[in-house]
Amino acid sequence: MRVSTRSPMPGATFWVLAISALALIGFVSGPVAEEYPLAVVGILAFMLVQASLPACRIRTPTPVCPANIAQGYYWIQLVLVTVLVGYFGFSQGVLPHLPSKSAINLAIGVHVVSYLSFCDGLLIHPTVTGRAEWFRRNPYDPAFVRAEDRELWIRTGATTRVARLCEPLFFYREGPAGNLGNYLRTERTVRAILRRYGPPLVGMRQTRLLVMRSRLKSMTYRVGTGLGLQGRLISRRNRRLEVAEIREASRILAAIQVTPVSGLEEGVPGPAAGRALPGVAAA
Repeated sequence: MRVSTRSPMPGATFWVLAISALALIGFVSGPVAEEYPLAVVGILAFMLVQASLPACRIRTPTPVCPANIAQGYYWIQLVLVTVLVGYFGFSQGVLPHLPSKSAINLAIGVHVVSYLSFCDGLLIHPTVTGRAEWFRRNPYDPAFVRAEDRELWIRTGATTRVARLCEPLFFYREGPAGNLGNYLRTERTVRAILRRYGPPLVGMRQTRLLVMRSRLKSMTYRVGTGLGLQGRLISRRNRRLEVAEIREASRILAAIQVTPVSGLEEGVPGPAAGRALPGVAAA
């Protein structure tokens, strides 16, 4: 993968953080902000993600990409709506009665958690290890072709303890050509998973938004592939490695290439000094 020479915090990110900081001040200054103090967590979560997760930042070169649309949606929900709450509070609207403050706080917490989960994927499937007995008890559902792993994690998430290692230990090469047919089939299955599990977990409204997001991603990749831009779209899915990470990855791969393995001694290529690592992303 090529090394990015851009600043670790692009100008667009600075302005997003600055506007969000002003929104935070605006919320705190609101006449009814003290009645809903937990609402500020939404603004803080959005600022934390933009500051610390480069892969989730707003990307100005492709303003209409699905990731930007999703981040814009969350900005409205977590930042703009929070400011309005600080000044106007919550109104009953079409509801038969106004929810209690504890219910409102719970809804805020769930929304923040959903945003953080969206921005920092919980699991990278090929890296998962666990007890064989667990996998025997929780097999794939063959009905969800090309997204069996997503259905598995949603089905078992409430009853399974999962831990993550922060150190990248997995190498994955993703070609720039992609496979549009496979991608579209995956997204169709994702929508089937959302329709099955979404309503009881996140409600009908959020489920419809997630399904819409999946359709928008499919449309974007279809148009991008038609224009020959699929490589740029695919590159946006991964974080570019830093120079030190590429150096360490090259050292590990070189050590692997010279490690003898019984039965594989014949025809194994030796390490290539200074070989670039296109398509290698942190996992």
